[in-house]
Amino acid sequence: MTYVFRLVKGSDLKEEIINYAKKHNIEAAIISCCVGCVSKLQLRLADGKTIISRKETFEIVSMTGTVSKNGCHIHISFSDCDGKTVGGHLIEGCIINTTAEICITELENYTFTRKFDKNTGYKELNIQNKITKNELLKLINSLNLPKGHYYILGGGSLVMHGLKETTKDLDLCVSEELFEILKAKYHIDLSSKNNSNFYPINDKIEVVVNPKDKLIYEYKDGYPVENLKTILDFKKKMNREKDQSDIQKIVEYLENK
Repeated sequence: MTYVFRLVKGSDLKEEIINYAKKHNIEAAIISCCVGCVSKLQLRLADGKTIISRKETFEIVSMTGTVSKNGCHIHISFSDCDGKTVGGHLIEGCIINTTAEICITELENYTFTRKFDKNTGYKELNIQNKITKNELLKLINSLNLPKGHYYILGGGSLVMHGLKETTKDLDLCVSEELFEILKAKYHIDLSSKNNSNFYPINDKIEVVVNPKDKLIYEYKDGYPVENLKTILDFKKKMNREKDQSDIQKIVEYLENK
């Protein structure tokens, strides 16, 4: 998918790109084009320390970078009224003069995050491949989980139903008994539980725990998955922009079932 948008006079170039990525739930993308001008530029140079800040009119002659709701890394070049150019690492403080026309191309099979690299001192790009249905089933089968003690949640269930091609990770709801087994087998650190109460098994699989008698699921292609009506109710309740496409697909699927 390609996103095209325009920034108006007074906008902060980097802040607006970050906000746009978050608003549209962009997990991995590249900047393919930017045309416009600024009334103030603010850049960090290649030494990683020197900041250039100038209040005058500059044309944007090129901009490139990786974009994600999890963080952006952008380089940019400007030319002044004499045609002289200056470029570097884009930071907050570059203010749009009249316009900035931006095209961002989404990389649908990837997720970008940022992890601190002790060798560089910066949060560097961490690239993850999204999971297709075949890959999801391989992950499930590799765990060798007992029936009746787990089911596939959220995005994984949508992939199993053919409503999405990929999901960024495999989320599972597991019984308390199964969690104890997984905790010992995969050395799960209880302090690693995130704000949504999921525990990571590895960089692709997370689990949340429920009593066995509270596990409610249906079967798709022989695998236990979260009920689509449950997913639909949750997404409608959250009413996030990123969920609207999934809501429409689930509604159409259930109506034609």
